[in-house]
Parts: sequence; C-alpha cells; structure tokens
Amino acid sequence: MKWNVSAAERPSGKRPNQDRHLVRNLACGAICAAVLDGHGTSNDAVDHVFRRLPELIGNAGNIAEAEPFLRSVYTTLAEETSDCQSGTTCSLALLYPNGHVTSAVLGDSPIIARRDAKNLFVSEEHNIRSNARERRAAKARGGVCGFGYL
Repeated sequence: MKWNVSAAERPSGKRPNQDRHLVRNLACGAICAAVLDGHGTSNDAVDHVFRRLPELIGNAGNIAEAEPFLRSVYTTLAEETSDCQSGTTCSLALLYPNGHVTSAVLGDSPIIARRDAKNLFVSEEHNIRSNARERRAAKARGGVCGFGYL
C-alpha cells in the first residue's frame, strides 16, 4: 500500500506560531507523520521535540516492535523536556506499507489515516476534556481536573 501524506498549517495570528509538523520516510519502510502544538509563553519544549524527533524515530523497526519503540521515544522526550518552561502535544503515526498504523498521541491532536475507501483509522486523544477514561485515570493517580485542564 502506498500512503499519500500531506501536511498544512494555518497560523492563528497569536504570538509566534507554536505548531510544528514533520513527515519522514524511515529505513524500515514506514512513513512517520507527526504534529506538535506548543503550549505556554516559550517554545522551548516544542522546539526541542521537533529537533529530536527525526533522530529518535530513525531507529523505528518492524510492526511488532512499533508500540514499545514509540513508548521509549515518548519517555526519552519527557525526560529531556522535564525542565522546559513550556509544554507541547505530540501526535505521531508510523504508517507501514501493508496499511498498518501505529500511533502515539499526547494531547488533543488526533491522528486520522485513511487506509482505503472503507477503512479509516482514528486515534484516541490523550486529553481529559475529550477522553473520560483519561480523566478518570488522571484522578485515580491524584490529579486534580478543573476547567478542562489537569
């Protein structure tokens, strides 16, 4: 299966644009597509993740290894941005030639991939406003939710 991937941005006019996206062909044959949305007054987190992603995802392997691989990428990025003043979402999909999609979503930018005319892949959102399971899990860990934020 051949994936047709496109990306576009529409700046909101608010302070400097904090949105980023990337599309990369990987050595394993998959395509990586990622969307980032920086939050806060600084772009330190979104800029760091955007710079590091190409290197981190370059080692992606086969489908069986994709989920633990993406977990390790997100763990690394969380550690590396723990001292940042700002934050960022990061939605990433590995699109394999056979039509398989493995995704990782941190934030409110879902991934939508059309496999063919009948099959649409839509990821879950990792957001307490739109995902009740995420909200319950956050509260169970001691989080306090208010006004749509954790």
